[in-house]
Amino acid sequence: MYPSLFPASITQSQSAFTFNILDNFLIDALEYKTSAMSFYQKLCLHDKKDHYYELMWVSRIWRDLVNGIRFGFAHESDRSPGPGDLALYCPAYSQPGINLPSSWKDTYDSWLVMQRYVVDGNFTAQHMKIKTPEDDVSLADGKGYMVTEGPYQSHIIESVEEKEKSSCSNHHAVNAANIQRSNLRATGVGAIACARHGCFVPHAVVDFQKGERYVVTLLYYDLRLTTGVFTSMNRFSLNFITGAGHIDGEILETLWVPFNKISPTARSMTLSHRQEVLDDHMRDSNWKKLVKIGKSPLLTSEMSTSTNGTLQKSNYYLKNTQGPYEELMKSLNQANVQKWKKEAELAALDRSELLDIYQLKIDKEDPTASQRTLMEEKRQKLLSCINKFHKTALVMTNGMEFEGEEGLHQDDPELCLGEADGSNFPGIEELGEESILDLGDDADSPAEVAELWMPSWGTSDPIMNDVVIQLRQEELELQKALKAEDLIVSKEVTEENRHGQGSDRLAWFWRINSAEDSQKIYRVNWLKAKARYDRWSEELKLVQHEMCWTVQWFQNQESEWRARADESIKNGHRAYAEKQASMWAEFAAEGIKSFEEKWGMTS
Repeated sequence: MYPSLFPASITQSQSAFTFNILDNFLIDALEYKTSAMSFYQKLCLHDKKDHYYELMWVSRIWRDLVNGIRFGFAHESDRSPGPGDLALYCPAYSQPGINLPSSWKDTYDSWLVMQRYVVDGNFTAQHMKIKTPEDDVSLADGKGYMVTEGPYQSHIIESVEEKEKSSCSNHHAVNAANIQRSNLRATGVGAIACARHGCFVPHAVVDFQKGERYVVTLLYYDLRLTTGVFTSMNRFSLNFITGAGHIDGEILETLWVPFNKISPTARSMTLSHRQEVLDDHMRDSNWKKLVKIGKSPLLTSEMSTSTNGTLQKSNYYLKNTQGPYEELMKSLNQANVQKWKKEAELAALDRSELLDIYQLKIDKEDPTASQRTLMEEKRQKLLSCINKFHKTALVMTNGMEFEGEEGLHQDDPELCLGEADGSNFPGIEELGEESILDLGDDADSPAEVAELWMPSWGTSDPIMNDVVIQLRQEELELQKALKAEDLIVSKEVTEENRHGQGSDRLAWFWRINSAEDSQKIYRVNWLKAKARYDRWSEELKLVQHEMCWTVQWFQNQESEWRARADESIKNGHRAYAEKQASMWAEFAAEGIKSFEEKWGMTS
């Protein structure tokens, strides 16, 4: 060991590899997904002797030794790694005894320290059956992210397999994995990650041997889980879960992308070797998130792993949802608001069908004869008002030029009905262009397509300016306030199960009218506006606390390595411990500098 050589055999010193070669192999495997064979061929282009198997043996032992040193077990000879002890976890997660005070149960609200996990499966990470499993030797069984094999196999044996098709029409992965697996030991892997920052959870990754559903049996506890399958949007939407904040329920999908690059190589490895390789890549994924989590990004992105970037986004969306929510509160009947508030509180506690209050129930049957008659009466009244306006306008605009293109107002096409194709208004397709534009024919046209002449349609005339200048000013103010997106029918009505509702906001005119015949629409709009505002309020508070927890996690790591340095007898052990302590102290200092004046909470 003194000349930095690591032999594959204690009797054949010529089989030794340098520490530098072994370190480079591990880095190549993590960064470039290089297989052992490809790395060996790169090294030994002109070597006639084959030392490929020696590299395989030595690299596994070297990886295990390096991990043991990095997690402090070389300094603690009286203790061996237990389940998950050779794994990094998310520093921003609340962890009692690490980054939470002893009085955390009394200090924090329960929703604030609630664990938030996502669960997902990867059916690309298959594993073939090996011919001689009895020859397999494990070096780190259950010490990283993969679960301990023995207890998990006992669980599988006790479970009863039920081959049933997935009820989700788009969930083909489970169905495909159950078709044929005679040559496979595992059809894929199932993982659990923190929903906040996408870090793999230690000792919580399993091999699928009886379908994706078995990963959930490991987590039958009071946790907030999200999967890729939904049966009712409102009952499972994170927008209506108290304390959920804003998380990416599909964040595990982004972690599978680099994972899939090593799956072909790991497919034919031994069980233990594959477990060590998968653990190594998950550890590397968490490490890369850890070193970035305290940095301040130049640009805030939706997928930012930085708590500072998430803080900027939270502040932006909180302000964007607070105004509409407060305006809607002022315009609504307060008795109704209190009633809806109680309904939302009950739904948050009991969930299930009570969450259907967030969905507008509309009678979609064809209108009756009386309803069609009433609709026609209203249409005729509207048309009569338009015609009356035109007669008044003709008197006011007498002498103004309207012929030819000069002087005609060019409306914003996004705010006009000129592009209507007839799908929105029955009967419009039978009307010719002349009948629509001819003022004299308005009496025979549907009210929805009758032209309404505006003051700006006329040419400038000094004599008439005094007459219409006030009307022009009112029209200008209306055009400034009215945007194309405001004219879209509220999606709370038309697309109540759509994705991406976390940052929606109502058009301004929806927030100033509370007609009695629209109470159902306003109830749903208010409930969802409140949910959006509450979730972003929670998100902001969560991010502020995560900043504090992240720094305290780094400081805890520093303290542990300082203690190891103080207890070390050998100079090499002391030097390595001091080096690790300095690294974690630097991370903590960087976090404090980045987060100062931004966390604003009780530590």
